[in-house]
Amino acid sequence: MPAEAAPVPSAKTGGASWLPTDVDFIPIGVNHISLDGTILAANPAFERILGYGRGELVGRNVRDLHSPEDPAFLPRLLEERARLHAGEIRSISIQPRYRRKDGSVVWAEATIGVLRDTQGRVLCDVSAVVDISERKRAEALLTASEERYRTLLGLVAEWYWEQDEQFRLTVLQNQTPNAARMNEIASRSLGRTQWELDYLNMSGVDWAAHRAKLERHEPFHDLRLKRMGFQGRPIWLSMSGHPVFDEAGRFTGYRGITLDISERVRADQLQNLEHEVAAALAVEDDADSAIERVLRIVCESDDWDCGRYFLVDESGETMRLAGSWGIEDQAVHQFLEASRRVVVERGH
Repeated sequence: MPAEAAPVPSAKTGGASWLPTDVDFIPIGVNHISLDGTILAANPAFERILGYGRGELVGRNVRDLHSPEDPAFLPRLLEERARLHAGEIRSISIQPRYRRKDGSVVWAEATIGVLRDTQGRVLCDVSAVVDISERKRAEALLTASEERYRTLLGLVAEWYWEQDEQFRLTVLQNQTPNAARMNEIASRSLGRTQWELDYLNMSGVDWAAHRAKLERHEPFHDLRLKRMGFQGRPIWLSMSGHPVFDEAGRFTGYRGITLDISERVRADQLQNLEHEVAAALAVEDDADSAIERVLRIVCESDDWDCGRYFLVDESGETMRLAGSWGIEDQAVHQFLEASRRVVVERGH
């Protein structure tokens, strides 16, 4: 059955704010904030980020939730918010620190847009929020680690490699604690060029441009390569190299390093997903359209052929298909059509 959106009144504006109940399944915090900063609506993901129970955030002022550790944050935010409401910018991207219900601090990444009425007047702000505390901790650890290794070695990398004058790999050494196993696997790539390996994101045109740079014996930096890992998860690598010449000035190949940037790329993809979901929720007029658009965004971000959203019925005993999206493919279309007849009972 289609989900309903419940209006939540704002004491100051006299308007209404709604969140479709279908945003409950989104792993991104979503909220509506009135012009005076009062939280009008919040989905479960946002409540979990801040450690509150269902409905406990509604009526609170979002300014009271910001950590006092950055006193300059709120003035900056209010300045950007004024520009947003004036139509000078389309959205705001910020990284606030919130004070959770238990007093702990959580880092978040938020994209703030605005909902307007048919005459263009501002009704409320709509925010998409992601908990980035682990990312911040990882960044802090990475920064400290890089500084230590940079001081000692001048370089941090998962892989060290060398190529001959024909750009064939002659050395490929892993620098991680799991080096023995990784080097055994990597040995299969020796004697081959990078374009002979199974990278998924490089087209013939891309490789031609890279090969032209190699033929000119130019250094290259941050060549991003994507391949599939052992568990079906994509692995992103950043490859950088410099040409090597012998004492007589003859070109002998390349030497360089490769970094695993999978987590960084995934974080960027999550941020883009956050922005696109916020935009979808802001522009779609009904819950069904919002579900389809969100499913499409999620599927395209992970290269999935299709996605389905099942909703528990009023009895709480069964689930039925409430929304779907798929690529233009007959088999996918047939699968999604068959899904309409699927009824999932409790315990199955």
